[in-house]
Formats: sequence, C-alpha cells, structure tokens
Amino acid sequence: MKPNRYCSMADKGMVAGLLTLSATVIFQGAVFADSLFQTTPSADVTVPQTMRIATTQTSNQIIKRVATILRPAPSTVSKTTETSMRMGDTLLASADGKEQAKTEYFKVSTSVNGMTMIRIRPLTRLNDHKDQNGSTGLSAGSVPSSFGVWLQDSLTSATDKSASTNMHSGMNVAVLGGDYKISNNIVGGFALTHEKMGARTYFNNGQIDSIGLGIAPYMGYQLDDSVSFNLLSGYTALSIDQKMAGVDSSLNGHRWFYNAQSNYHLPMDDGLSFNLFAGLMGANEFHKSYYDNSGTAFSSRRVGLTQASLGGEMSKLMDNQYELFVNTSVEYDIRHASVPNKSYDPLGANVGGGSRFNFSDVLTGELAASVSFGRTDLEERSLTGNLRYEF
Repeated sequence: MKPNRYCSMADKGMVAGLLTLSATVIFQGAVFADSLFQTTPSADVTVPQTMRIATTQTSNQIIKRVATILRPAPSTVSKTTETSMRMGDTLLASADGKEQAKTEYFKVSTSVNGMTMIRIRPLTRLNDHKDQNGSTGLSAGSVPSSFGVWLQDSLTSATDKSASTNMHSGMNVAVLGGDYKISNNIVGGFALTHEKMGARTYFNNGQIDSIGLGIAPYMGYQLDDSVSFNLLSGYTALSIDQKMAGVDSSLNGHRWFYNAQSNYHLPMDDGLSFNLFAGLMGANEFHKSYYDNSGTAFSSRRVGLTQASLGGEMSKLMDNQYELFVNTSVEYDIRHASVPNKSYDPLGANVGGGSRFNFSDVLTGELAASVSFGRTDLEERSLTGNLRYEF
C-alpha cells in the first residue's frame, strides 16, 4: 500500500486548532504580562532604581564632603639661603626674620652647604591657615578651625528607557551638616537629610512621589599626609504617594544605609593633586503593607543594595582662590533587588567635574556636575552645590 501523502480533513482541523490554541496562549501571556505592569504599584517596580539613586546621592554627598575636609592642601616648595636652623625636631623659619616655631607646619627636605630647602607640609584642610605672605591651602582660615557647618544640595534627573520599567524621575537631595575636629587627624559630625522625588511611570501610566527625612552621623580619620578613611551610617523615614489608572495609594517606609571609603592623596607640583578612592555602600529599604483606594491590599516589602566603587580625581589649585577638578568612577552592585521581566544591570560608571571656591578665610564652596552611564537603558545627570563655613 502506498503511504497517504495528503492529510485528511480531520488532521487539518487538528493542526489548525493547535495553531490557534498556541497563538491564543502566546497572546494571552503577552496581555497578562502587560496587565501585570499595568496593575503593579509604581513603588514595587521603581524601588530598585530610586533607592540606588537616593542612597548614592545622600551618602556620597556626605562622604565626599568629609574627604574634602581631610584632604591635604596642595604643597609648595621654597628656598632660603639662611643656615639650617634646626633645634632638635623643631624648625625655626620666618620670611620676616622673626623666629617662629613651625614644627606642625614645616620640615626640612635637604640641607647642603648652608642652603636649606624648606617644604611646606601638605596640611589638611582641618588646620590650613594663611600666614603674612599668602595662604597654604584652598580652605585656609586665619586660625585652625574646630567647628564647621555646611549645606549641600543636589538635583538628579534619571530616565529608564526599558519598556517594562519606562519612567522619568527627578530627585532633589539637601543635606545640612556640622562637624567638630576631635583631634588633629579626626573629625566627627552629624548631618540632616531631606530628599524629594517625583517620577512619571510610563509603564503603568502612573505617577509616584516620595519625601524622605533622615539623619546621618559621620567621621573621618587622617592616617598620614596621604591616607584617610571616612565612614557614615544613616536612617531615612519615607512617605510615598502613587497613582495609576485612576487608583491611588499611599504608604510609609524607611531606609537604613552606610558608606565606607578610603582615600589616597598624592600632591604634585604646580598646585596639582591626585586623589584615589575606593568605597563600599549598602542600604536596606522597607515598605509597610497598605491598601489602595479600591480596597486592594498590598503586603510589605523589603529590598536591599550593596555597591562597591572605585574612582579617582585630578585637581588644580588656581591663584589659591579656586580649585578645578575632574573625576571618574565605576560602580558595581553586588546585591540588588530584582524587577519582574527585566534583567538588572549592576555595572555603571560616572564622570564629572567642577570647581571649589575660596570666598574668604572661613567660607568655601563647590559646584559640580556629573553624568552616569553604562547601565542598560538608564541615563542619569546630576548637579551639586555646596557651601561650608568654619568657626
């Protein structure tokens, strides 16, 4: 018997039915996936990114401020034809001929045939001061300062282009801090933080707004002229409002965070200096359970983040009035929250620059801008300003 080369009508009907069923399953799956994001609260989807941005902006503002306070000022070199005047470990030197003890500020580099090369030690910005002939550092004050207060504000614009988490957000983080020089190489302080975020969540045709108030104690330790360590921890109380497709809800939460950073500072000639830094940042954010205005209940949620970073900065002191700088860094999220139907990109990079200003002996400032890139479908841009007053 020859094999039947043609399908019967029943076979054709079965094949058509299977194709129709497959198409229906695929279509319904797509509809379900789309409806999942249409009905998922905005906070559940956006929290991995908003928590990372908020924690980075808040903790980095504080940790970088401590690093700047501790960082040695650019060193200078001068020569004198006077015979070396060393008495034990004390070097006596003065441009106007009056002997003044400068053990804390000066040291002899070389002494050959009566000519002494005197180098001004790279003084930390904790105890920089101006003498009668000029200044020794950007943040110099007339006398070593024990107290300092500072105010910093940053604006960050972020865009997520991924279809499942498409949104555009703006975040403002303001920090008011005060610190005290515990010793010549230790500074401790306390900061109050305020964050405000608003985001248009296109993935569910919604909107999310949040406000956070926090506290963050911090400290810095200067090991020597080159190495310093900074540490902070903090707590932020959160209030979140969200809307989507006519459904409104509000919830409360909180965030714990920390940031530890080490710095290596290398002063060079002509007011140039290089700073290398490495850090580890972590956060845990908790959202309490809540109901939306339709009566739907949502359970509590906890998310976490651990991020390692490495970067460097090159700066140039100009006329002892302002300091230009450029910096770059890479960051990797060791631990992070996940979002349904989207792969998380843990690797990112930043590049920025700006200027620090010496307005007076006790008032300094900084203005900087940065761009973050490297994470898939994510773009971030930030602008930061700072003022510091020393007593």
